[in-house]
Amino acid sequence: AQLKLKVSQLEAIGGEALQDAINEHKLQALESERIIRELRIENTEQKSIIIELRNQVERLTNAIAGNKSHFAKFVELKTENAVLQTQLNEAIGVPVNKVQQQQYQIHQQQQV
Repeated sequence: AQLKLKVSQLEAIGGEALQDAINEHKLQALESERIIRELRIENTEQKSIIIELRNQVERLTNAIAGNKSHFAKFVELKTENAVLQTQLNEAIGVPVNKVQQQQYQIHQQQQV
């Protein structure tokens, strides 16, 4: 009889331990599900951020390309202006290079 009592006590203790383990496992599963939901939300937010950053990079790339185009046009116009200025200077007798500047200065001094 005592042996039966001990066996039933052990079964009761084992059953409680088993139920506690099951409950603990259920709590861990719920916590894992909560963490997974949070990570999915965070992942969605990060994907949105990545899309926005890609859009910003594309806008900046387009702006840089536009700036390069404008700069190329600026250089082209500046060069054309320099050529026209040189032609004008030559046409009216203003010195264009150092040799011409020296000759012009000598000529100006001789006229004084």
